[in-house]
Amino acid sequence: MTKGYYGAVAEFESASTIFQAAKKATEKGYRAVDAHTPFPVHGMDDALKQGPSPIGWICTVCGLTGILAAQ
Repeated sequence: MTKGYYGAVAEFESASTIFQAAKKATEKGYRAVDAHTPFPVHGMDDALKQGPSPIGWICTVCGLTGILAAQ
């Protein structure tokens, strides 16, 4: 049996409330925290203490590979 919480889900009414909840969760020491919103919430990456995403570089490399392979 595991000790403590394994997971939790919450729904928020506004972007500011989810931002504050994410900030409080990371301040309390939770590390595996994520947030899903239908639009970008500015500053959410900092509130969740996430680093920069490598997706931009991955898409660039894949696009260039596709262009070079198509010739």
